[in-house]
Amino acid sequence: MNLSDHIVSGAEGVVGYTDAPPRHKVVLPAAIVCVATFLGSQFGAVVRFPDAGSAILFPPYAVLTAGLILSPPSQWWALLLASFVGHLLTVPATDSLTITFAASTEVANFARAVTTAAALRWLKQERPRFDSLDGTAVFLGVAGLVAPAVGATIGAAIVVLYGQVSPGPEPFWRIWRAWFLSNAIVGVTLLPLIVSVVTRFDVIRRTLTGRRLGELALLLVGLATVALVALVGSSRGPLSLPVRLYAPLPFLLWAAMRFGPATTSASLLVVAAFAIVGVMNGMGPLARTPSDDGVLSLYLFLVFTSVPSLLLAALMKEREQIMSALNADIAERKRAQEALQAGEERMALAATSASLGFWAWNLRTNVVWLSDHGKRVWGAANDFEPTCEQLISRVHEEDRQRVGEACAAAVARREPCEQEFRVMREDGRARWLSIKGRLEFHADGAPKQMVGIVIDVTERKRAEIELQDRRQELAHLGRVATLGQMSGALAHELRQPLTAILFNTKAAQDLLAKEQPDLAEVRAILKDIAHDDARAGEVIGRLRKLLKKGSGQPTYEPLQLSAVVEDGLDIARSDVMARGVAVTTELENPLPLVRGDRVELQQVLVNLLLNACESMGCKPPGERRLTVGTTCDDAGQIVAYVVDRGTGIRADRLEQVFEPFVTSKPDGLGLGLAICRTIVNAHRGRLWATNNADGGATFYLALPPCA
Repeated sequence: MNLSDHIVSGAEGVVGYTDAPPRHKVVLPAAIVCVATFLGSQFGAVVRFPDAGSAILFPPYAVLTAGLILSPPSQWWALLLASFVGHLLTVPATDSLTITFAASTEVANFARAVTTAAALRWLKQERPRFDSLDGTAVFLGVAGLVAPAVGATIGAAIVVLYGQVSPGPEPFWRIWRAWFLSNAIVGVTLLPLIVSVVTRFDVIRRTLTGRRLGELALLLVGLATVALVALVGSSRGPLSLPVRLYAPLPFLLWAAMRFGPATTSASLLVVAAFAIVGVMNGMGPLARTPSDDGVLSLYLFLVFTSVPSLLLAALMKEREQIMSALNADIAERKRAQEALQAGEERMALAATSASLGFWAWNLRTNVVWLSDHGKRVWGAANDFEPTCEQLISRVHEEDRQRVGEACAAAVARREPCEQEFRVMREDGRARWLSIKGRLEFHADGAPKQMVGIVIDVTERKRAEIELQDRRQELAHLGRVATLGQMSGALAHELRQPLTAILFNTKAAQDLLAKEQPDLAEVRAILKDIAHDDARAGEVIGRLRKLLKKGSGQPTYEPLQLSAVVEDGLDIARSDVMARGVAVTTELENPLPLVRGDRVELQQVLVNLLLNACESMGCKPPGERRLTVGTTCDDAGQIVAYVVDRGTGIRADRLEQVFEPFVTSKPDGLGLGLAICRTIVNAHRGRLWATNNADGGATFYLALPPCA
């Protein structure tokens, strides 16, 4: 690992800001500061202001300040101690006064460094970055103005206090100016370079490609050559003009605009080095002034060159970041726009494939926007921009009022709207449409618009009607099959009243054949005939209801389920009696009404009753007991149940018995229970079976109560 890696590792370690950092993360930065302070102090002893006794450049200020900036306050003591040791190692041990004076002057260096680091922390600039104009200006103001002034004040006071100069204001300010200028130059040149390199070393290393390294080398060589000629060259001839001071400016602009703050700081350091050499050797344009004025001119030249150059570099870096962010934002917007466009195209394709149309109803203007497919669904022209009333006027007159009220209620209640209705097309045909919509609101909570989809469901409606017709036909065939199964018992039930009518008729004829017929007896016989005829009429009426083929649509009406069960018992009574089955009823009255088709529910009950009777065919007559009842369960469902004492159902077939063509009868088709479940499902109910603990099975029919 090279020295730069050590610097970066040490700096990154101390920037970890842990309460108890590992020892090597404290020792390594302290060792670096100590060595750098020693070397910087040696350099400062060589490069001094004329007649001032202080260094033109004092690198230890930059080294210690950079260490404090990049370290947490808990480690500052170690860096301050390391700087103190490094500085004392350069002091010759001639006498105690010299050592004491050198140690005292280190206080000024401490003050400069601590002032800079503490002020930057207070100004939220703990890790200075020279990629913003504001941040760079703050850093230069603190490191190049405030901190040097504090250090110069303390340093000049120490020099006067130790009698190094004659007392009085003039020597004090002369020393103050020398110290201030020395550290100000370091604060605006060397310190930014160290901080930039350490904090952005990885970034600099990644960006310095081969081509860029060549450009950097060309920049530095050109700058050094120009600075040598302009600032160190002979002061005679045409090159002695002050315009020579501007010669390095193009290269500084090159560094600021192409490479950023770090390279700009390095370039400024090159310019400062040649300017200092020129002043110290009495060469160049700055050497033509008296000693003190030359020092001031050097400072002003370096400051007025460094500050604008660093600010320009920061401004260019900030602009680069802004442009990068802007380009990234533009690219992101472009990707988002492309994704949105692709999504819209996919949505349009999916909507067209699914026959979906989109609409938006503006509640303020009452205008309804329709997508192209939405207009086709409504049978409207492409330039059609209707109001809500104009759209509703196209709805079939039987559905119009319902749709209008539903839309108004959805807005008033702030609920979704969902409707199916017919619309009349311009060609006179009716189409079924389904709309679904939801409200969107303003920021204040007021409804803004309703948006949704519209689907042409004509084919689905036709399929539903056709399916309903097939279901009705299947149910009718089931009733016919049930009556065929009951035909023997029904014939017996009809034979009894008809035989009684026949015998009573013969008896009446015999009585009327007498000379003095007994009219009272005849009237009684006629009364019996009328009663038997009514009995036969009831049987035939029940048969007609079951045999009658419906119109294709069930007639749903409020029903008392107990009454429907009684009707089913009346229809099946003859067959039940013929099989020798005893029936017990447990009908609760009154129960909440259910909504259903009476004939279809009677068909379900009759089928369950006959199946129960058949399941007990193998039982002795005395054990053939059937329990039929109604109740209301805990969920509020109205339940009818049929309990038999038959053989029961295999556990694995409790659900299969309701599937088509599943039967346990040798001559059965297995359609009865399947038809029953279809009917119950159409009534939004349930039909299921369980086995009884004491034998037999129980079938349940559950229907929801009327809303």
